Amino acid sequence: MPNTRDAHRIIWLAKQTGKQAIVKEAFLKAYFEEGVDLSKPENLITISVKAGLSEEKVATLLTSAEGQQEVIAAEQLNQKRGVSGVPFFIINDQYGISGAQPTEVFVQALTQIGSEVEAANACDVETKEC
Repeated sequence: MPNTRDAHRIIWLAKQTGKQAIVKEAFLKAYFEEGVDLSKPENLITISVKAGLSEEKVATLLTSAEGQQEVIAAEQLNQKRGVSGVPFFIINDQYGISGAQPTEVFVQALTQIGSEVEAANACDVETKEC
């Protein structure tokens, strides 16, 4: 497994322009389907540009410390949450599902979470206070 901190920094950069999901998927495809080495800056730049980011912005990011503290903070938060591997799904910034799970697990979890959220947002029938 290569060190992917720079890839995560680029994903952080992409979030600022609404391209986070596209860039993340491009990195996943490049690594898992095409065997691209994500530890090499030139590969990160090529993938990022194909996903719609500015070559200049990505190159500048990679030669700076920009986004590093944000990525480290996210790593630390995820460690506190108990994330030790991927995939790991965080729902409503409160619930976690670890590992590749069957569809039924997600349906059950989302149904339960929806019920809890609905109950928490319910109005008092007698006083009509919400």
